[in-house]
Amino acid sequence: FLIGCALAPTLNALIIFRFLSGVFGSCPVTNGGGSISDMILQQHRGAAMAGFSIGPLLGPIIGPVVGGIVAERLSWRWVFWALVILSSLLSLVFLAFSRETYAPVLLQRKTDRLRRENSNNAAALLRSKLDAGLTPRELFLRAILRPFKLLVFSPICAICNVFVGIAYGYLYIMFTSITPLFEQQYGFDGVRAGLAFLGLGVGSMLGVAYFSSASDGYIKKKAKEAAELAADDDDDDGGEAGMARRRPSVGAIKPEYRLPPLRLGAVLLPAGLFIYGWTAQYKVHWIVPIIGTAIMGVGNLVIFMSLQLYLVDTFTIYAASALAANSVVRSLLGAVLPLAGGPMYEKLGLGWGNSLLAFIAVALIPVPWLFMRYGEFLRKRFAIENL
Repeated sequence: FLIGCALAPTLNALIIFRFLSGVFGSCPVTNGGGSISDMILQQHRGAAMAGFSIGPLLGPIIGPVVGGIVAERLSWRWVFWALVILSSLLSLVFLAFSRETYAPVLLQRKTDRLRRENSNNAAALLRSKLDAGLTPRELFLRAILRPFKLLVFSPICAICNVFVGIAYGYLYIMFTSITPLFEQQYGFDGVRAGLAFLGLGVGSMLGVAYFSSASDGYIKKKAKEAAELAADDDDDDGGEAGMARRRPSVGAIKPEYRLPPLRLGAVLLPAGLFIYGWTAQYKVHWIVPIIGTAIMGVGNLVIFMSLQLYLVDTFTIYAASALAANSVVRSLLGAVLPLAGGPMYEKLGLGWGNSLLAFIAVALIPVPWLFMRYGEFLRKRFAIENL
């Protein structure tokens, strides 16, 4: 479908192929978190998810810079040809080295293999422990509906997705103001105005570094405390049973342990918006609004990562569905909010326009504290099973 975009003869054809490429291109975004949940131990997922999330967050930031240069030097069609080349190479690497990670599928494959290797009546009765006894059609319908059920029946999923969606939508609203601001107010040309987006990129990279160390570090600290507590409780136990009790189980590491970094992210997002908006409004030196976008980038990344990993740790086997719901809400808000960006800035100006966004973000600051206090209660009160 990217080839279709590159060869599109009309705008309507380009829109159709763009839509189709987005539909099929969303698979890695939704499946990636689930695969990480399958492969990576809970206390090491922070760094893994941080690395995985660099793409979805830095892509919209670096894309305008690279795309603008390619379109200016070659043509807009070469933007899509570049994507065709990169995605083809990555697809070949993926096909060569990737393996299935989803536990129900792996166990079903093992069951099928045992049936083939043992052609007796007992083997014919073998069944995967995780087999839900559904037909492929029923499995497909259940998988399609599961993300929407999570949004409706799980307050944690709904609140997390709205929070991430707002932060993600703000990122795209910024795109409607950065280029006009630096071209018209600071006299940048097209390429230099594109480079102004790198403030968000630098902030996002700082957010990755902070979150990956802070999140996994906190989880390991809590795991160590759980192990020491188990050791104190089992001082009189010996042998393998006692040793097993001293090891921190996955259940001992609560999903809420992912949330402490979110407190910083929730504060930095509105702070960056205030700095960017008012320094741009009063035409302060161009570096100061970019610093504001960098602060916003740190907050955006930490919010994105904290809540995505919280969803992964909360829903475990349904992690991919929880992230699919997240992707739906995030993408909708990312598409709709920028439509209001231009009229909002025209009506309110950069100062009050960004302040309006910041005030909404300020209202969300209590979320991490509320989840850290009541998250476990919500998980148990609205437990999700057999979806």
